[in-house]
Amino acid sequence: MATEDEKKRNLMKLSSLVIHGLTRGLWELLGESAEVTAKLIGHSNIAMLEKEMGFEIAGENLHDMMTELNRIFVDELGALEGAEAKVEGNQVTMTCTGCKFMSLTKDLMDEGIPPFICPFKGMAMAAVVKRLGSEAHLLNSDVNTQTQVCIHTFEPL
Repeated sequence: MATEDEKKRNLMKLSSLVIHGLTRGLWELLGESAEVTAKLIGHSNIAMLEKEMGFEIAGENLHDMMTELNRIFVDELGALEGAEAKVEGNQVTMTCTGCKFMSLTKDLMDEGIPPFICPFKGMAMAAVVKRLGSEAHLLNSDVNTQTQVCIHTFEPL
């Protein structure tokens, strides 16, 4: 029988398998159109963070809001080792380090599936929509599985 720690690890592995399967299925079904799902999932995840987990994703300006969102990713959820947001003009650049989903991301990329379903990219874009009331457009997404650094740049439309 598995210990409690082994059960937690096994549950995380099962969750990764489910995410992998769903991501692969979306990509096979929708191709590049699957990119749209990141924002939809992001909106749902933001709502869950606020309603079910009690987090408030707010700030006096866009930079403060993105900084708070990154703090939640790092300090409250432990899903990233580090995160930084830069707002330059109308563009938001989010740099994530030490993502706990990086091995899953690498596996998908090795299969030719781009990391379209990144939860941090999706939630960051959804937060921009929430703050500004306009859609966000992804300009660039650079995922380096070797250095475990992801840089996502987007802007409100």
